[in-house]
Amino acid sequence: MDTRIQNVQEAHDGMATHFTEDEILEIVAVVINMNIWTRLKLAERAMPTTAPPV
Repeated sequence: MDTRIQNVQEAHDGMATHFTEDEILEIVAVVINMNIWTRLKLAERAMPTTAPPV
């Protein structure tokens, strides 16, 4: 088995001990969404800033 596939399976198995399959899918979707938005903002040359104190 390819090492990358084995590592993904190990990560999934580790998550499965704490989350349901639907929860894992939601976590993956959030991470993908965050990655896409980060790449779009970097393409716009936007720089991260800190939020003003509340």
